[in-house]
Amino acid sequence: MSRLLASILVLVPFQARLAADDEKLSKRIEQLSAQLVKNLEELTKKYDALGDPEAAHFLASCAVGFGSKDQKVAGIKGSREVDLFVGKLRGGEQLADANPIDTALRGIAFESKKLLDSLLPQLKEGKLSATGRAIVHDLVPKYEIARGADEYIQATQRFNKLRRAMGLRAILWDFEKSRQLILACWYMGETDDYRSEVKSDTASPMYSEGVELAKQQCTRPLYRKLQEYPDTLRSYALIRQDLFNPDARQLWLAHWAGGRKVNPMTAYAIPQIPFRTDVPTPSQRYSRETVVETWPDWKDTEDTVSIGGLKRPLVRYPHDSEVDAPVAFSNGKGAMEEGWEKTELDFLAKAGVPIMLRVFTPGQVSDVDVVLKTGTGRSIPTRTYLNGDKRVSLGGDWITVLALPEIQLDQGATHTIKISFKAGDTPVERSWTFKTRSK
Repeated sequence: MSRLLASILVLVPFQARLAADDEKLSKRIEQLSAQLVKNLEELTKKYDALGDPEAAHFLASCAVGFGSKDQKVAGIKGSREVDLFVGKLRGGEQLADANPIDTALRGIAFESKKLLDSLLPQLKEGKLSATGRAIVHDLVPKYEIARGADEYIQATQRFNKLRRAMGLRAILWDFEKSRQLILACWYMGETDDYRSEVKSDTASPMYSEGVELAKQQCTRPLYRKLQEYPDTLRSYALIRQDLFNPDARQLWLAHWAGGRKVNPMTAYAIPQIPFRTDVPTPSQRYSRETVVETWPDWKDTEDTVSIGGLKRPLVRYPHDSEVDAPVAFSNGKGAMEEGWEKTELDFLAKAGVPIMLRVFTPGQVSDVDVVLKTGTGRSIPTRTYLNGDKRVSLGGDWITVLALPEIQLDQGATHTIKISFKAGDTPVERSWTFKTRSK
């Protein structure tokens, strides 16, 4: 028998075995997927009836994204997006009871995790066929949603609560982009390849196009509790910038816990949609009749300033009248974020909460003045950065004033901040108060 023939005889049963394994695995995944979709459909209707917009939309988006044909579920997803589009949906109320979600999806998450744990070593060792690899990539987001649906909902609601306090419109979780990012977080957690300046290992069996989406368009902080992630952003300057985007409707958010190299891994973005030359407040985006007659209690939320005869959204954080602002930059112990020059790192380690004001129009400012005082009138010196500053990557060319207190702020204390500058010939000034958290 020739060596070639012997090799063929060995290869044929091996391929047949792979095909049989793929078929068996596919059937098991189909069963899990069908149960997942069914449970998501039921949960969608339950939380829609309870009047929870973020929960209903999230659950409906997952059901439809994973293959639901239920027209009522699709209608719930669409109606919530229309509510967001016309400004009806404000959101920000916390999920009243997550137990039904956890109970309905826990078993599916458990079975999915068992499958992944058995398949991942084979995937890494190259023992799975192309079909087998595709099956794993399909299963990863389904497991993550089954595991943490309630956490994603709570995180979305906390984003909306914070944006509402900042004077901004609500956002809703986007299934398709977030599904890609879940795969990216899985890859990054297993490989430690999450830095944007490092070329990705495209030959990895875990690699997907979502990795580049995560590296180039998302922030990738390392934080353990997904539902607390929006609150964690508040003590940073750069990774919270997407929170400011006024003309935004989507939240890209993904998480992966249990990675062998990075645990956990998170990616998020609130993309700014193509910007209009003249950006009105929400009720002016559509006909006055639609908004005013249907929703007489609607009030425009964005703070605006007129520059060059056009209204421009103005956003700031800490927001006016906040009662729980962080006292320090980052965790107050030297944890850093990417985007700062090395010359600033020692200062950041002892700085107070970053105070940012952004006007959503390109340009440079002059005659900048920042005055930060305690409630008793004591002045606190600040270090100021403007868009275009080489010491920090503030992203884009929006007019931005970033002021960092040179010391950590006192706990439970009221502070007054005044920021003034000129944008061309237009003077801009905002004064407001906020209070730091007690603990």
